[in-house]
Amino acid sequence: MNNTNRKALALRIIAVFMLIMGIIGTARGSTAAIACLCSSASMVTASNWIVRRSR
Repeated sequence: MNNTNRKALALRIIAVFMLIMGIIGTARGSTAAIACLCSSASMVTASNWIVRRSR
C-alpha cells in the first residue's frame, strides 16, 4: 500500500467516525452535529479526489 492510498484510507476512516458522531448528535437533537455530517461528506470527497489524482 503506497503513501497516497494510506492518506485516502485515513481520511475515509476519520470520515466514518465523524459520520457516526454526526448521526448520534442529530438523533439527540444537536443542530451543531449537522456540521459534522457535512465535514464527513467533504472528507469522503477529498479522499476520492486523492485516489483519482494518483492514478
